Amino acid sequence: MIRNKIALFLLMFFFIFMTAYSAWHDMRADQQQLNNALLVEKRLLDISQINHVIAELQKERGLTAIYLAAPNEQFLDALQKQYLATTHILNAASSRLDLTMLIKERDILLEQYTHRAGAKETFKQYTQLIEELLLQSEHLVFNTHDTRIKNALITYHILKNIQENAGQLRAKIGTALAAKTLTSQNHQEIIVHHALYHFLMKKAETHQSIEAGLLLKEMQSKSCVHQTHAVIKMVIDESLERVTLTPMQWFKLSTSTLDSIQNASSESLKLIQIDALKIKEEAKNALTQHLLFWIGGALTLIMLLVITFNRSKELTKKHLQLENYKEAIDYSTIVSKTDNKGIITYVNSAFCDISGYETDELLHRPHNIVRHPDMPKEVFQVMWETLQTGKKWKGIVKNLKKDGTSYWVDASISPIFDVKGEVVEYIAIRRDITDIILLNEEIRSTQSELIYRMGEAVESRSKESGHHVQRVAHYSKLLAQVAGLEHEECEIIFAASTMHDIGKLSIPDAILLKADLLTDEEWTVMKTHTEVGYKILEGSERPLLKMAATVAYEHHEHFDGNGYPRGIKADEISIYGRIVAIADVFDALATDRIYKQAWPLKKIFEHLKEQSGKQFDPKLIELFLNHLDQFLEIKSRFKDK
Repeated sequence: MIRNKIALFLLMFFFIFMTAYSAWHDMRADQQQLNNALLVEKRLLDISQINHVIAELQKERGLTAIYLAAPNEQFLDALQKQYLATTHILNAASSRLDLTMLIKERDILLEQYTHRAGAKETFKQYTQLIEELLLQSEHLVFNTHDTRIKNALITYHILKNIQENAGQLRAKIGTALAAKTLTSQNHQEIIVHHALYHFLMKKAETHQSIEAGLLLKEMQSKSCVHQTHAVIKMVIDESLERVTLTPMQWFKLSTSTLDSIQNASSESLKLIQIDALKIKEEAKNALTQHLLFWIGGALTLIMLLVITFNRSKELTKKHLQLENYKEAIDYSTIVSKTDNKGIITYVNSAFCDISGYETDELLHRPHNIVRHPDMPKEVFQVMWETLQTGKKWKGIVKNLKKDGTSYWVDASISPIFDVKGEVVEYIAIRRDITDIILLNEEIRSTQSELIYRMGEAVESRSKESGHHVQRVAHYSKLLAQVAGLEHEECEIIFAASTMHDIGKLSIPDAILLKADLLTDEEWTVMKTHTEVGYKILEGSERPLLKMAATVAYEHHEHFDGNGYPRGIKADEISIYGRIVAIADVFDALATDRIYKQAWPLKKIFEHLKEQSGKQFDPKLIELFLNHLDQFLEIKSRFKDK
């Protein structure tokens, strides 16, 4: 009898412990959810503050550009008033954000425009300050773990990029009106920012919720927006003399348009804040409900334990309830166990749900049943070597479902030791991160698509270019692959190569579309497209734009130093410039153009061999000729209609 009571007491103690642990586990999860909701709320407030600072800096940049182009007391007075307004907003935002460096850099800019020095550099520095704030806002967006809020913030961030493009248009056109002249570079930058504005606007329209979409339509329907676009069109058409507005009138008109965009983005942010508030309230309610539930559960448990102590028949029933509850906890994560040889000995239901396999299909099998072919073998070699030394391994793994689709997990694998310190099995705990991976891929894809579309926009000016951009992109990627470049570089050069001729935006149609041979003077103008393209793209720290700038600058340089614009040679030319040079020339010779017929393939190959070591890198030419069948397949696949 005493033994039975001791056993029953131990069972009751264990049951109390497991219930307390479950309550602690649920409460901790609820508290974490609430903490996340509070963190999202804080980040939204930070983003809102950054939003106001960016708007004021954009106004200050626009007025600074006008003042430095045509200094007078009217512009200086307006600029000084704006400077005070911006300072007020910065001081208010500093209570939440660390803006010390930004304020110092802005004070330096004040000294510059006070002494009327460095107009172009001052504009660039203002733009860098704004880009730093946009990056800070972007960092807050992509460190938000709630997927619904993050997706809405991505759309909001697109609106801020639209506003920045409009802000740069305001400053550049204001400069032209103040100086009463439109430089070629300023004209091309206005074209690029106008194209980006419309591309991002279409992107925003496709990603907006219904409520935010109505805000966007309302903004676009305003008369100030239509008037602003009319002025921009006249400037793009190089009809500056038709613009009857003074610089300050233009600034006020374009500022009304930017205020409309600012209001739309602010209202969009308010909608996101409303959603975040709902999530926070849901977390609070869940915490309260679980607290009440576990308090009631604890009281009920005490009563049940007293009854159980006097009724041994209830012991088995309570024990079964405990086992069921343990299973419920087990199903909250993706869990598997293997023996010390890597053979699966246990999987939980979450593992089966995500992989698509039944339990009996997984047991007694190695883990490579869900291994995805995209995962390098070296990753698993390192993992196995780490585990065999008794250490833990953690990493992101792409797995293969039974139906052939894929999923990603953040995996943590730990060895389990016996009393002698020897490994007897391994336990793996995984977290499904498929949504996060796919979202990051979509963002990278959007960046590449934007670059690709800009390349096509440049080539569309030539009515006979056909699929030139597509072919050059595929040729460049293939040549980069056979040359041994890393996978990431091959993917980047695929997108970057489409921008190789972006500088041709500056070439007049009379030269660009001329059917006859160019005169020396016309050829001199044509060759400037490399430097113009570089100036358009330079200055970014993003790998894609850095490579695109390099390709635009160097794709007409020759291996022997007789190319342009700088006459550099051999390894002084980047591998990207040397690759795109071959791809561009091959496609130009192999297709019809306004000024010539396509060459026969035999003549093209003879030309490439002849120019090996002169115009082209001889090693790359050798690789090109050794893989002709693959290049010709691309030519056939993207054949001009």
